[in-house]
Amino acid sequence: MHPLATRAITGDVRPFYLVSGRIQNSSGKTLRSVTIRIYIQSTGSPVETNPHYNKDWQSYDEAEVHIDGPIHDGIKGFSQQIQVLPPQGKPWAFEADVVDAKVDANAE
Repeated sequence: MHPLATRAITGDVRPFYLVSGRIQNSSGKTLRSVTIRIYIQSTGSPVETNPHYNKDWQSYDEAEVHIDGPIHDGIKGFSQQIQVLPPQGKPWAFEADVVDAKVDANAE
């Protein structure tokens, strides 16, 4: 994930970032689409028992990336722009989780 020079001048004016990655589909089914949620958060962990515990940890922003298929068994790359607002002057990290995946019923 890295910042882009593109800026919005109206509406949602959060900065643009380019998110690139790969999805590995090992479900044995063709996927029609996948949604990934990107979380912008403090470095470290909010869990006290974690060795990287950060008592000031917080989640700052999030965005969703929608990848259209078909996504067959194997790996598919993607690259999309998102708008998020990381904190200024504080270290931050991002995390990504799959929040939805739809099977392509026509491909079975």
